Amino acid sequence: MRLFKNKKGVINNYVAVVVALFSTSIAYIICYLILLKFRQNFVGDFCEVGSVCELTANKFLSSLAMWDYIIVLVMVVLFIGVGLTSYKVSADIAFSILSVILAPLLGFLSLMFNNIYSQIVTNGEFSTVIGLFPRTTLICTNLHWVALVSFVIGFITLYGKRSQGQFITQ
Repeated sequence: MRLFKNKKGVINNYVAVVVALFSTSIAYIICYLILLKFRQNFVGDFCEVGSVCELTANKFLSSLAMWDYIIVLVMVVLFIGVGLTSYKVSADIAFSILSVILAPLLGFLSLMFNNIYSQIVTNGEFSTVIGLFPRTTLICTNLHWVALVSFVIGFITLYGKRSQGQFITQ
């Protein structure tokens, strides 16, 4: 496990992309479900049918559907972050080869997170909410492809940068 603690081995960044997308999307979906249940109980107890209170609650809930677009933005920002951190780290070519060796572990972890996401959202409680998040579902059921894209971006920027005198030669 020393390979994950090495600053020059950037496999941590690829795993962080998968974990961040998974946890963010699960948090969005659970929060939306909680707010949906809260709105249903609040409108049922305190608001009359067709009142301003009910219309405001419905508009607030429909505005939260933008979270589906936010997860796409988070994914793009994470890809840019992987590219920048891989470019800034002063690593030798051997560490890019090390990343290739550890890539199957990244694939296994991302497939594991795919399975966990699928098991969570197939629960009956999420059936009313999951239709509102098609992009999130597409991203989180294909985390292995997201991990592959982040790996390719990181590998190209780690391997393809020019030496700027950061290596000590003897």
